[in-house]
Amino acid sequence: MRTEIVLILVYLLGRFIFYDINIIVNPRLAAKMNILWRSLTGLLAVFLIENVYSVVLVLIMHELLILFDTLLKPKKIKTSKLIYLGHLLTALLIFPLLTHLLDAIFRILVNPLQGLFFDFLESTVILNLLFSRLNLDSVLIILCGYIFTLKEGTIFIRLTLNRMRATPKKKDKPTQKDREEYDRGKLIGLLERTFLYFLIIFNQIGAIAVIIALKSLARFKELDDKNFAEYFLIGSLLSVMAAAIPAVIVLIILR
Repeated sequence: MRTEIVLILVYLLGRFIFYDINIIVNPRLAAKMNILWRSLTGLLAVFLIENVYSVVLVLIMHELLILFDTLLKPKKIKTSKLIYLGHLLTALLIFPLLTHLLDAIFRILVNPLQGLFFDFLESTVILNLLFSRLNLDSVLIILCGYIFTLKEGTIFIRLTLNRMRATPKKKDKPTQKDREEYDRGKLIGLLERTFLYFLIIFNQIGAIAVIIALKSLARFKELDDKNFAEYFLIGSLLSVMAAAIPAVIVLIILR
C-alpha cells in the first residue's frame, strides 16, 4: 500500500505547491505550468519507499499524471468541472490501482536512501514521538488528506462559487468582482479547513462550532449585504464540507 500512498502524496503535494488553479478555475487567464518543479516533487519517493523498482514506478506514474493534467485542460469555463473531476479520478483511483497491480510484479531491491532517511527521522525527538503513535503509512495518509483539503478544496469551492456567481462584488462597482475580498476569503478558508480537518482527525468535533462561530462573529456586520451574505454562507458551507469529507474518509481508511 505504501507505493500507492506515496504516488498520491507526491501528486497532491506537487499540485499544492506549484499548480496554478487558474488553469481549471479560470481558463481565460494566463496560468503557470511549473511542470519541472512538479516533476521534482516525485523525488520524495526515493526517501519513502524501500523497493527501488517501486520508486521508479512511482516516478513514471507521477510524470504520466503531470502530463495528463497538463495536456487535458479546459478551454472553456463550462468544461472546467468535468475535467477537474477527471483529474481527480485518474490521480486518486485509476493510477494508484494500476500502480498497485504493477508493484506486485516487482522483486524487492532495497533502497539505501530510504534507510538513511528513516534513521534521520528516528533521531528527531518530535517526529519520533509522532511515529511512536502512528506508523508511517498512517502519517502519509493523513498528510494526503490534509493537502487534498487545502488545494483541491480551494479549487472545488472556487469552481462552485464561480458557477453559481456567488462571488463578492465591489460596493462602489457591483458588476465587478472584489478580488481583494476573494483572496482574503481564500486565506481564511485555508486556515478554517486546517483547523476543521485536524479537529475531526483527532475527534474534537465539539471545537468545530467554536471555529464557525468566531468566523461568523468577525463578519457579522458585513452580512447585511445580501451579495456578501450569499458568498459567505455558500463559501463557509463548502469549506466545512471540503474539510469534513476528506477527514472522514481518512479516518475510515485508518480504521
